[in-house]
Amino acid sequence: MNYQCSPRGVSGAVARKFLQYADKQNRWFRHLGVDGHHSTLTDNEVCNVAVQCLPCVLSLSSKKINGKNDRATIAQALTSFVNVQPIGITIPHYLENLRETFKVPREEAFQPLILIVVDCACPEQTFVIIDGEAVPQESFMQAVDFCFKAFYVLNIEYPWQYSTSWQFLQCVLYGIGVSQVKLSSVAHSLEAYLKVRRSISAKK
Repeated sequence: MNYQCSPRGVSGAVARKFLQYADKQNRWFRHLGVDGHHSTLTDNEVCNVAVQCLPCVLSLSSKKINGKNDRATIAQALTSFVNVQPIGITIPHYLENLRETFKVPREEAFQPLILIVVDCACPEQTFVIIDGEAVPQESFMQAVDFCFKAFYVLNIEYPWQYSTSWQFLQCVLYGIGVSQVKLSSVAHSLEAYLKVRRSISAKK
């Protein structure tokens, strides 16, 4: 099965439109630690920021834990979706402490994760963490593409804290499994605003 589609096909114009939508919802840039004046960003930078901003805009996921309905916070969703680390991080040490950092029990598989060093808009380094290894990526959007395909090909369930972000990417940008995934009303509203579904098609 060869899917000729990728979020890398999303233009800077679509990403800027998304951030305009996000501006109306909340002060998303405070959560990402970036300047709210995104008009100064390049097309590549605005695409990077727009994808990372998804958990700030979409409905947050919830899960029953010990009989109680636990809803993820924006901070939890952002950190689990794309983990931002400072310059000077040592990858071996980071990998050794992954389970403790994200509170994942030893008996549970650790789901794929995007790691970037320093800056949300223009990362110094980008990796996808999978099977206990850090796989270097040429760009942030390449990391998103690699990480999504790892989830999809290996049939790994999206982490509950930010499942809505991956579901949006899967259905709206990749156009895969649209009839099987129930998107939230917020996701449908965003999709209608962007008008991007089926602009990138999936070919088998």
